[in-house]
Amino acid sequence: MTTETQRAPVSMSLITPQNRQHKAIELHEKAIRHLKEAVRLHDAGDKRQANTHAAIANGHATSALLAGAGALNV
Repeated sequence: MTTETQRAPVSMSLITPQNRQHKAIELHEKAIRHLKEAVRLHDAGDKRQANTHAAIANGHATSALLAGAGALNV
């Protein structure tokens, strides 16, 4: 019989600065993809869809900045 200290660690997601930095990168990349799509749509004359993608990009960029700042505070 094993005691609590002898058990293998349970697989769980730890909040580390590295994890938050990776998340920030992922969100920045999503923002870039949406901004590129917004530019393409704007150039094609679809202002409504361009604005939608620009708003999505803004949300991803904001989340990325918050994730990056969170990495500094862990």
